[in-house]
Order: sequence, then structure tokens, then C-alpha cells
Amino acid sequence: NGDGRYNIKICVQGKGKTVRRVRRNSQALYVPGYVENGVIKMNAPRPEVSEDEIQPDLGNFSRIASGGSFVLVGAPPSSSSPPDVFPPCKITDLEAQLVDDEFLLSWTAPGNDYDIGKAERYEIKMSKNPLELRDSTFHAAISVNTSGLTTDFAGVKQFFQFKPENFTKENGITIYFAIRGIDGSNNIGEVSNIARTVVLVSRFLTTFPSAASTLYYITLQPLVQSLLLLLIMKTITALSIQLLL
Repeated sequence: NGDGRYNIKICVQGKGKTVRRVRRNSQALYVPGYVENGVIKMNAPRPEVSEDEIQPDLGNFSRIASGGSFVLVGAPPSSSSPPDVFPPCKITDLEAQLVDDEFLLSWTAPGNDYDIGKAERYEIKMSKNPLELRDSTFHAAISVNTSGLTTDFAGVKQFFQFKPENFTKENGITIYFAIRGIDGSNNIGEVSNIARTVVLVSRFLTTFPSAASTLYYITLQPLVQSLLLLLIMKTITALSIQLLL
């Protein structure tokens, strides 16, 4: 342990039936048929490899390969634990959707050290410009409040639904999101894939009339119908008189 020169050797041993050699299949593209003078002609079927074609077992053997040597400098003392230098792995399946007035994000949790354990916290950013969510400009994008978000062990599907502060819905705009994990030693993982969702505002009336206007509408509706019916009856009567004359 510690500083010094180290050698690497790899030894492989095969015993009994642990290793078998199989005939390698052809990598050429198989064409099932072709057309000649307007007639379809089929090729012979591709041969399949069966267990009977497996070559005999290779038996016991041993192989040793040397990887050379290297010098290690700056290793921590053997008495102390090594420092945590591995960040959470990159999240690659971030998805976003709009549910009413809130955004719903989902992703697979990373670990504390790549995909082992669980991260300490998340950092989520949102922007109307996806270029702001790259690693170099991630810090400048709008931050999402993640105080109510807890991490989980690597591989667990996580969800986070929230309503951004001071956010006004505009019809047709696209909002982009990105996330990254941070461990307890403040090692920061790579920025995730960029997820997006489109805000669509309904064109139908979203505000209801007041109680007074509703009552006014309900009160006048039968009166208007009666007047229209009376006008129609008068018109029919006048036409009937003209026809009789």
C-alpha cells in the first residue's frame, strides 16, 4: 500500500469444461431472395449452428499476460480511509410533462459513487433556452426549489412535481429541464439529458361569469324565447291572411 512501483499480471486458467470454442458465424448480410426477370427466386436458408457443431473442450490450460509496471505517487496512508473522489453518475432518462399548473419530472436515481449508494441531493435547472443547461452554463439557469425532494438508492425511479415560482403560462412556449446529482463530499455529477415540455393554454373560457350576470342570463333567457315565439306566430298569421285574400 502507499507510494511505490507496482506490476500488473493477468492469469487465466481453464479447467475441464469451463471453456469451449464455437464456430464463428459469418458476418455477411443474408439476403433471403432476389428478383430476376420479374420472378422472385429464394436463396438457401442460412445455416444455423447447433450444439453438435461445437468443437471439443479445450481441456486444462493456463495463460499469463503482463501489463507492465507503473509508479504511484501521492497515495493516502494505509492507516487512513481514501478520499471520496467519485461523483454520482450521469442521469440519462430525465423526462418532463405539464400536469395542470405543475411540472412533473421523472428519472432514475444515481448513486453516491457513480451507481453505488445514493446521492446526497439534486440540483435542477429550468430554462427557455436549452443551451443554458449545458455544463459550462448550468449554474446560470433558473434554479428549481428542491427543498422537498429526497434522494433514493441508485436504480430507483423518482418523481418530483412542483410549481415554479413567478412562472406565467404562455401558450406554445417550450420549457427545458436538466438535473445533476451531488454527493456528501460535494462531488458533482454530470448534467443529465435535457428534457422538455410544451405549455399549451386552452382557448376556451377559463373564468366563469359572476353570480349576478349568471342570474341575469337565466332570467332573460325564457323571456327572449317567448318573444321569438310570439314574433314567429305573428309572421305565420300574416302570411296566412295574405294567402286567403
